[in-house]
Amino acid sequence: MFEKLLAGSSKGIQGEDAFTLYDTYGFPLDLTQLLARERGVEVDGAGFEKAMEAQRSRARQSQNKTTIKVVDEAGPDFPTVFTGYEKTEELKVEKVAAEELKEVGPAGARGRVFLGQTPFYGEMGGQVGDTGWIEWDGKRVKVVATIRGAGGVPVHLTESVVEVKGPVKVTLDTERRGRIEGHHSATHLLHWALRSVLGEGVRQKGSYVGPDRLRFDFSHPEGDESGGVGEGGVSGEREGEGRCGGAVGGEAVCRGEG
Repeated sequence: MFEKLLAGSSKGIQGEDAFTLYDTYGFPLDLTQLLARERGVEVDGAGFEKAMEAQRSRARQSQNKTTIKVVDEAGPDFPTVFTGYEKTEELKVEKVAAEELKEVGPAGARGRVFLGQTPFYGEMGGQVGDTGWIEWDGKRVKVVATIRGAGGVPVHLTESVVEVKGPVKVTLDTERRGRIEGHHSATHLLHWALRSVLGEGVRQKGSYVGPDRLRFDFSHPEGDESGGVGEGGVSGEREGEGRCGGAVGGEAVCRGEG
């Protein structure tokens, strides 16, 4: 995507294009600026900030963009508004529906909670969901996982049952979210690096993005005979497959599975 933007403009990267890289593909602005400088072009930072503010304004003016109606019969009869693009906590959530799980869920969860608004991102596309806390009347329960229920609504899995109908305060584990975001960006960097070395035929086949590590599964039509990817290189036959893994601050390791 970055190379296509460069090829389509002789004046550098436009602000709206830089924002698309950030919003759609997970490329932070400083990374786009670094790649652009290496190629002797500029990035319209002011245009990027303008596009970012326009998105924030749209989010403030219209909640419909992330309002999801729960349709399964076990869920509540109110919609959920996702606010995680702008917030890391909600101080007063009025609409709350909680229940005990019939069986122990992921991460030892004992209950599940639906909220009228939430900054918690639900697990999707290989990226794990957020964790954090729900508080009310001096009590505090940990959200051990967030998954997506019917219609994509965030479902908060809790270590114990939340015995309240509202209002509650919800807070993200921001340090954990930051590590996930770093690995999300690193996954896009891995994809870009693999395409740079192996060619445009590299296709993503799956991924895992968590707070502790990342994994990027890919296929490519030609095996890499140069040994130029990761530790020891990636080798394989035609229609080979590979897997890369690592953590931010550590060393990425790739291996062929062709």
